[in-house]
Amino acid sequence: MPKTKGELVLKALRKAGLYSEATLTDAVPQEVEDSLHDLEDMMAQWKVKGIDLGYMFADSEADKPPQSDDDSGLPSWANDAVSLKLAINLCMDYVTPPSDGLLTAANAAYQAVCIALTKVPSLQRRNDMPTGAGNRKAFSWDRFYVEKGNVIK
Repeated sequence: MPKTKGELVLKALRKAGLYSEATLTDAVPQEVEDSLHDLEDMMAQWKVKGIDLGYMFADSEADKPPQSDDDSGLPSWANDAVSLKLAINLCMDYVTPPSDGLLTAANAAYQAVCIALTKVPSLQRRNDMPTGAGNRKAFSWDRFYVEKGNVIK
């Protein structure tokens, strides 16, 4: 089930050490609102880079800001990568250095998303490469090399 934008933001705040239900560190509504805008900006940057996860942006034409209860549209396997990368961005906002563990986890999750979205094109054999001893073509002019006795004049 896709998570809401608010759930992604709260997870990012928790991973950055800025919010925790366990220690009763509440997320201020202004922090959540700023983080929602950071989430929108980050996902727009990812889309420009070719990482399109189906994120549902807020309606910019109606000047409607992103809401916490809006559906993110992200597949469940990408939630962690988005939250962790957002946590790093939030650390920069709060001038808090992200931990090494956070940086490592965010990089690994981001790379997993990039790898999952990579499409490797099938390779076709070029027609100007040697065909080998067992694969003779009917016409000598279509070969990469010229054999003795078939000298082109």
